[in-house]
Amino acid sequence: MKVTFKFEYNKKNEFNGKYYVEIPENLWEKFNQRGRIKSESTINGYTQITSLIPKGEGKYVFHLTKKMIDKSKIEDGQVLGVEIKKIEKENNVILEALTENRLNKIKFRKQTTSSSCGQACIAMLLDKDIDDIFQLVGKRPLAIGRIVETLNSHGVKNAQKNIRISMKNPRPSELSILTLKQDSKSHYVLYVKGKFYDPSRGVLSDIPTGMKLSLYLEIDIA
Repeated sequence: MKVTFKFEYNKKNEFNGKYYVEIPENLWEKFNQRGRIKSESTINGYTQITSLIPKGEGKYVFHLTKKMIDKSKIEDGQVLGVEIKKIEKENNVILEALTENRLNKIKFRKQTTSSSCGQACIAMLLDKDIDDIFQLVGKRPLAIGRIVETLNSHGVKNAQKNIRISMKNPRPSELSILTLKQDSKSHYVLYVKGKFYDPSRGVLSDIPTGMKLSLYLEIDIA
């Protein structure tokens, strides 16, 4: 299964130093799959394995990496032909093994202040001590935008914004930063394939009692 289309590359459309290409077809219908989709993306004859990021209602984007731009010799204003080919299930075995290995390597980090749950989640994803993250972003509570900015600057691909839990998105992705609510307070927890790495409580099998999952930031594990 594949889709082909053309788009014009305009450097001014970069977002936080990253360039995302919107795929002009409904991939829910085309590929009969929802959630992240592993694919081979070919631009100007250069092919790279990419993760297609869902944006709702069957719309997807993919990250046009600096490597792809350099290898494809893309210039500003150039109209490019793109071929997106879904990686079928039998070809996913190696990718799934690599994904499982990455998830298993994530180490729990405890928050060391009452409001540093965001810093602890970043520390777990970057495999750094929380004190190192304090040096980067300070000890004050973090908005999700600051977390996204920090992950971007360290090459951790993510959905760039929170996704609200709903009938359309009833559960988080395998690797996500969750926003939990209790009364008027918010708390960040790292979700790792069925486990909740809660910076204030430890590794849990479920959401802490009294808290409600409202939003999640999807992290790319490709």
